[in-house]
Amino acid sequence: MQQRINPALRVSGVILCMYETTTRLAGEVLADIKAFFADARNSPTVWAQAKIFETVVRRNIKLAECPSHGLTIFDYEPRCRGAEDYNALADEVLSFCAQAREGADAQSPPAQPDGPTPTDQSSPADEAAPKSETPSANLARHVPQTESLAAPHAGAAEASPRPAEGLQQS
Repeated sequence: MQQRINPALRVSGVILCMYETTTRLAGEVLADIKAFFADARNSPTVWAQAKIFETVVRRNIKLAECPSHGLTIFDYEPRCRGAEDYNALADEVLSFCAQAREGADAQSPPAQPDGPTPTDQSSPADEAAPKSETPSANLARHVPQTESLAAPHAGAAEASPRPAEGLQQS
């Protein structure tokens, strides 16, 4: 994909989902991921500079239930561990993106404005955003579409309430 579609494609980070802190398997998967990225650090691969995000999304039944109700976890059960984990993850990803942007700004020359420089640095999206939005809603507005996050599963997969595409339901 990188060679044919987007030569600048890079994996920014990995998020551990369905993570069970009490299982040996989760620890083994995490160790394998750390070793994989350590080996790839100086290679010309899309994941060479990827990080493993500190926030993990723990396995939670409410996360499995909410799609079958057509709701986000924030609408279905906003106080459950899964919602807490995704809120914390949104904060961490926003911080990561801000640091990456600051690093990119420091490496490139300042842009020359075409017209007058606005005194108010807020964007129209900031003005339209509700003041009490969740970090995940905030994340959706601010993370550039070019950011790429992979999400391997550390633990067993949860059963899907829907049949796989192309399979007949009996």
